[in-house]
Amino acid sequence: MTDKTIKRNDFIADSTTDRLMNVEEVAARIKCGPDTVRTLIRYGLLKAVKIKSRYRIRSFRFNQFLEELEGRDLYQIIEEAKKTVA
Repeated sequence: MTDKTIKRNDFIADSTTDRLMNVEEVAARIKCGPDTVRTLIRYGLLKAVKIKSRYRIRSFRFNQFLEELEGRDLYQIIEEAKKTVA
């Protein structure tokens, strides 16, 4: 293993790179409404944890989501997800 190898535990332990964001923070970052973020979570497009009645999104997972969907229309992705569930 070289010095540049990143271990998975490095991401879990380092609170500066992996913190919990609430739905409103995510919505503000992607400039949409909180309901849109909840829809992304409901259709499995954005992974989240539920604490009591509120969702929390790991910043690491949010960044992963952005990378995977870069250049695509968010609302088109939601519509495609709805069709696969129906």
